[in-house]
Amino acid sequence: MIPLPPEETATGGASDSGTASTAGTASGGGVGGDSAPFAGGVGYLGSGGVWIPAPGSGEMLEGLDPIDPESTDRVVADDRSYPQKLLDGIIDCLQLAARTGELPLNGGLKAQLIITTSQEDLERRDGRGTAFTVHSGPVPLSLFDQSLCDPEITRLTYGVGQEILSVGRAERLFTPPQRKILLARDLGCCFPDCTALAVWCEAHHIIPWQEGGETNINNAALLCSKHHSQIHHSDWSMELIHGTPFFTAPYLLDPSETLRRNTFHHGLPRPNYPELRSQGWN
Repeated sequence: MIPLPPEETATGGASDSGTASTAGTASGGGVGGDSAPFAGGVGYLGSGGVWIPAPGSGEMLEGLDPIDPESTDRVVADDRSYPQKLLDGIIDCLQLAARTGELPLNGGLKAQLIITTSQEDLERRDGRGTAFTVHSGPVPLSLFDQSLCDPEITRLTYGVGQEILSVGRAERLFTPPQRKILLARDLGCCFPDCTALAVWCEAHHIIPWQEGGETNINNAALLCSKHHSQIHHSDWSMELIHGTPFFTAPYLLDPSETLRRNTFHHGLPRPNYPELRSQGWN
């Protein structure tokens, strides 16, 4: 991202030959765009770059809502505020960067979240297990339900006190071959009308792993971080029917409890869902 001085952004800057050249446009076209840039704006120079509106311009960054703009299903509409979308977008970028393995080491380790808990707490079904992280004291293990969907696990055996007797090999729940199968099957986020690409998605245990759910393709689906969080922290539910993930909205959103699926990634016709006029939506 290249910040441009106000005078250069407004006029496009000067080239070596003394002629004006456009540095960035409001339409996000980068060099050579046909719309006037914001005064004092910040642009990303390069083909296919993302235009970042200038502070105070009143414009919003595009692409933060993963729901298909052609969708008319208000049950799946993105109800996050603009600041929430910006925060989630930053988190998505950080998670994607962390998965590349190209980040510098921190304390001798790659960027990661380290959660320490006991096997007993990990196997609890009442949500009252305790976890420890390097930045806090004891916290509820339930705070990390989403992270526990697809962690890397290292098992330690303790003796007296904190004496470590043995250290097991680090294990990932979903293996690379399983992830490839999920990418081929789901093609992207499975949530209805979500357009998020597969590379932005996380593998989700439909029956939670800590509740005995198996780590296999018949208990997994790809979800973007927004919808992964939504499934874990709301009353939405999902199930696989003949290998296709289907979702049921909370009763307060859709009393008909109509099953919904993603048709966007597979190029299928969008279903006509029941009108919600009787529930006061119009």
